[in-house]
Amino acid sequence: MLLSTLLFLPALIAQAPVQAPSTLLEVSPGIYVLKGIPTPGTYAEVKRLRIKHVLDLRRDGDSQPEPDAETEALADVGADYTRYAISRTPPGGDLDFLRQILRGMPRGERVLIHCTDGNRAGAAVCPWLVLDRGMKLDEAIKVCRQGGMVYPETEAAVRKYLGAHGKT
Repeated sequence: MLLSTLLFLPALIAQAPVQAPSTLLEVSPGIYVLKGIPTPGTYAEVKRLRIKHVLDLRRDGDSQPEPDAETEALADVGADYTRYAISRTPPGGDLDFLRQILRGMPRGERVLIHCTDGNRAGAAVCPWLVLDRGMKLDEAIKVCRQGGMVYPETEAAVRKYLGAHGKT
């Protein structure tokens, strides 16, 4: 009995559904950062979490999916897609604009922000967390690092922006 069970174990394991761990991080109620590129599993999470807006910060030539394919996949799960490409070292004007988008979201709406690896997405929400949500700078940096903000030059650009707004 034991031998036959052991012989079939690889087949049983291969048939077991594999559920990837979620790469979504809720940085503030209803505001999510994706650490990585969207996958079919991401779209299922968007639907399950009732996220209504997805903001893509990738630049031309970044990883798949293409914006048209992402727009279609998100429409299928009831979410709107917006693309606003930013660099690894976002200038103040981009961070101003992204804060404006987040401030302008209807109360209770859920938003997912992504790029290729979470670096730019984390940078996009960090100033909003500090300046508009009142989170302490060190805490916001820690949260955004968890979301993928890992490049020193990106964090330096965010800190420069926040410093210009009196937060150091």
